[in-house]
Amino acid sequence: MEKETKSTSGQLNIVIVDDESDALNLMAFFLQQMPQVHLLGSYSSGQQAIREIKASPVKPDIIFTDISMPGIDGIELSKKIRKILPEVAFVFITAYNHYAPETREVKPIGFLQKPIEPSELFHCIKLFLSKAGQYKSPS
Repeated sequence: MEKETKSTSGQLNIVIVDDESDALNLMAFFLQQMPQVHLLGSYSSGQQAIREIKASPVKPDIIFTDISMPGIDGIELSKKIRKILPEVAFVFITAYNHYAPETREVKPIGFLQKPIEPSELFHCIKLFLSKAGQYKSPS
């Protein structure tokens, strides 16, 4: 039997990486409320995220990652993951806005500023889906 690389339900496969457990749990809660999202995992370190993403047969479509983390920060994480999964999209999460120039190489699809507002998170998912041609707005 072949391993699947995409969710069979047509949902977006998403991973969250943030060293702050409250932010990680809140983001996971928000994402789980969205029917178009399948949360593959939430990780508190870049090292853990890389290990789990490599091991999983189902790969993420989008990775939401905090920029400022101990060990491997979000920018370094995105560069390492991009070598494994060149098509994965990144959204950087930060409490600081001075990181934008450092992220140009990764070409993120967006930034979310902490504290994260559910409407901004939904907008980010909707934007990704519309660019992928998958978003159908309710009539």
